[in-house]
Amino acid sequence: MAEPIDIDVVPSTGIDVLLQVAFSNETQIPKPVLDLIPLPSITVSSLLKDPLPTPLHPSTINLRPAESCVTDLAARWTVDELIKAPIPSRTWIFDLEITLKNKWHTRVGVTSVQHPTIADLYLPLWVGNFWDSLVGVVEQKGEWRRAESWILGQVQDARVYEARELLQQIPWGLRVWALTGADSSSLVGVLTGLLSTGWLRERHLDTLASYLNFRAGRDEKGARECWVGDVYLSMCLKRVYRAEKKTISADRDLEKYRDTITAHGYQHFFFPANLDNNHWIVFGVDLVEKQFRYGEPSIFSESRDMSTHHCGDLGDSLGNRSPNTDLQHIRRGLKNWLEVAFGVLFKDMGNTLPIGRQKDGHSCGICVVNAIEHAMFGVPLFMDRDRYHLRIWYFVEAVKYLLNNVRALFFTKSNNTYLDSSSILRLRATVLPGLRSYRSQDLMKPQK
Repeated sequence: MAEPIDIDVVPSTGIDVLLQVAFSNETQIPKPVLDLIPLPSITVSSLLKDPLPTPLHPSTINLRPAESCVTDLAARWTVDELIKAPIPSRTWIFDLEITLKNKWHTRVGVTSVQHPTIADLYLPLWVGNFWDSLVGVVEQKGEWRRAESWILGQVQDARVYEARELLQQIPWGLRVWALTGADSSSLVGVLTGLLSTGWLRERHLDTLASYLNFRAGRDEKGARECWVGDVYLSMCLKRVYRAEKKTISADRDLEKYRDTITAHGYQHFFFPANLDNNHWIVFGVDLVEKQFRYGEPSIFSESRDMSTHHCGDLGDSLGNRSPNTDLQHIRRGLKNWLEVAFGVLFKDMGNTLPIGRQKDGHSCGICVVNAIEHAMFGVPLFMDRDRYHLRIWYFVEAVKYLLNNVRALFFTKSNNTYLDSSSILRLRATVLPGLRSYRSQDLMKPQK
């Protein structure tokens, strides 16, 4: 559960210190119960077989507030009931923590927590800590369950079998560094977004950008001269589209990007960009020819200038909307920044970067990754018939790259506490045995 919050309801005295010690003892998860929480080192397949509670649906009606669930009645529960009882939301668990602290400090009788949806289930006071530790695990299990179901629904070819085999090897609690720097990491579960028909998010594009950069670093041909930036670069460019040169020059985020590019002598770089939070496109910059271009995967774009193109609502990149100001701002910001950073005026070549065409409303992100891979490694461009195969391909290759090349961490139980997938607690990290420690110095993501 989250670290104790200082709430001085009454003046601090010796009695209050004793009360706090007693409260800590009452809310500490017993070891037999702690052992019910799956270790982060077990594989995804093992996690999927582990019986865990289900989270309460956000739309659950008649959910009692946490304050009314704290009672002075004796706890009445069994392990089986604890495991089968639905887990409340993070917000509800946080409210429970505050309520328990306040009532404990004001010396109100506090003995048990009544489950918000099961009237005759009275749980010990440590149940909030237990739920807080378990909720992230349950969320991860749900994501992997959806990914597994999606895989099983595909044609069972060699790539699908390889993906299924990886589920039996990946520790579900594996944390990996992508473009986010040395102090932050993501669970490997971030890649489950590839195993779906869902719209790819920023974290997916950033992780795949990292994968392409590591591939390029090990390529003996021209890909070593290429670099892939993260989504945040496009966000930085949007904010300087009308800025003066001195303002652009003083932008520390953009300065870090320039330093990364110049320090390694890259001749080409690419980065994904999001338009109006509903459509992915890609930019490519040629530092030799002093020009840049972009690629837009919509079947309506062809080689037209997309600054006045119409796209769709959230998650639908084939609909209609107003002229795209995001694209205009990114193009103008990119041109301004390149001139300041490299001292030369770059030519905007428009919508001419080779890219495959999507025929659905959710493959734009896959098209963008494929377009970068095509430019760097010469792979064939995206074809609609291959859209699901490519998702599986990127999942398999990215996981293999993570297991072989990236510093990987998982978190362990310590002092009867447990780090959930949202890093609520700050515990000691240990290097996963058998994985080689490595982090590219080329890849950096400016602090937001």
